Amino acid sequence: MRVFDNLLILASNVHGHTERSRGILLSLPMQWVLENIEARAEPLLHEATQEEYRALFELYLELDQGLARRLAERALNHLDPEVREAGEEFMEQLT
Repeated sequence: MRVFDNLLILASNVHGHTERSRGILLSLPMQWVLENIEARAEPLLHEATQEEYRALFELYLELDQGLARRLAERALNHLDPEVREAGEEFMEQLT
C-alpha cells in the first residue's frame, strides 16, 4: 500500500512526475484501484488545495465517472472557495 500511496501523492500534485504516476496507477488492476483509491486519497484531501483536487479529479475521471462525481460533490462542499469553484467546473465536465 505504501507504493500506491506514494504514487497517489505524486499523481495529486502538478510536477514532472504527475503523468508518469497517473499512468502507473491506471495500469494497476482496475477493480482493486476502485476499491481502494478513495480511502487512500482521504488523508490527502484533508489539506488539499484546488490544485490537488484538480489533479485527482483528472485521475478519477479516467478511472470512473461515479468516482469523479463523488470528488466533485465533495469539492462543492469545501470551505475553500477556490476548491468549490473547481467543484463547479468538475460538475460542468460531468454533464
